[in-house]
Amino acid sequence: MDNGPPCTHQPVHTQAPPVSYVPPAGGETKARQVPRKPPLLGTSAGRRKTHIRLWSRFRRAKATPEEFIERLAADPRHKPTTRHNYVVTFAALWSAAFPGSLLRRRPSFKKAVRELRRQIASHIVRHAPPLTKTNFRAVMGDTRSPPTVRAAVALAFLLGLRFSDVLRAEALDIHGFTAQGRPSTTPTAKTLRIRIRGAKNLQEGRRGHWKWLPCSGAGRLARDVLARLAAKFPTGSLFREVSRYAFLRALRRHQRDATLHSPRRGAATALADEGVSMNKVRVFLGHVSADTTRLYVEPRPAQRESQTALSAARLLL
Repeated sequence: MDNGPPCTHQPVHTQAPPVSYVPPAGGETKARQVPRKPPLLGTSAGRRKTHIRLWSRFRRAKATPEEFIERLAADPRHKPTTRHNYVVTFAALWSAAFPGSLLRRRPSFKKAVRELRRQIASHIVRHAPPLTKTNFRAVMGDTRSPPTVRAAVALAFLLGLRFSDVLRAEALDIHGFTAQGRPSTTPTAKTLRIRIRGAKNLQEGRRGHWKWLPCSGAGRLARDVLARLAAKFPTGSLFREVSRYAFLRALRRHQRDATLHSPRRGAATALADEGVSMNKVRVFLGHVSADTTRLYVEPRPAQRESQTALSAARLLL
């Protein structure tokens, strides 16, 4: 039985077209074809998984980038910090995928980031009690903590820095230190000039701003540790060996409810208690808005209750 010529037809496996979205009325005039995978930003494997998960979530949402950013910013399942990271990361992925789009300059993105930063500041202040001067002196005198950790705490408290800002300090950020990490200033200097480079300075290509570290008391320990670390690590982070757990352990030995942000808030509270104006405290912390500085200086509800009880007791005496 002749079945005829052999069949040469091969099954064609077609792929579904990429997801497209309808742009807003005032935006682009053409619908963009969203690729299946996010662009490669040259990050670690863990962050790459987060990028893929976030990109897949956007494709399933079938929404515009502005609508998706609004959903991320209002997602109650995550903390304000996580939501802020998701919003900024998605905007970076979208800008890398479509260089012509100006997602970061749109009012919806700026409004979401501004509101999330306000929530982050409020969340941090609610859960970060200020480190008192007494506890700070106890941390500095505790020999159970390594000198490097105590120097990191001293920088955070005396200069009002975040823990992440302390980790970004390099040998070239210390005025008077050469590229080889050797101090060119006299070891008896009363102050040490340190350049502070935050995340915003790095993103915008700024060089940061300078602060003066008093080299007396705890500042002397920080100066000596910085000199030793600068000779050991001529390039890169000076405090690369300080983990957040060691930093927290040194604080919580003397203040159980301390967090990574407690030294920074303690610096703001100490300045306000000494009568420094709110504007000078704002400049010292590097805040753009004075409302954020007020959140740092205002006491927590538990502290307000104790202060109210103390005031009532004084009235009765």
